Amino acid sequence: MLLEEIMEERDAIADSDQGKSFRAFWDFLMSQRRQEELTRRLAQVLALPPVATLNPEPRLRRVHYD
Repeated sequence: MLLEEIMEERDAIADSDQGKSFRAFWDFLMSQRRQEELTRRLAQVLALPPVATLNPEPRLRRVHYD
């Protein structure tokens, strides 16, 4: 009964707009091509002078791997 209830809740979350959005984001992150694209774009953004002057955390370059 408890397992069934948990699985039903999981399905309800997955079928919600937020769940679909999260799933799309997760699929994006897990795609090798998209990960490479995100790496390039993060480097571009972090190299922008206004951003660079903020001294962003070095971990931000690899945030999608954390």
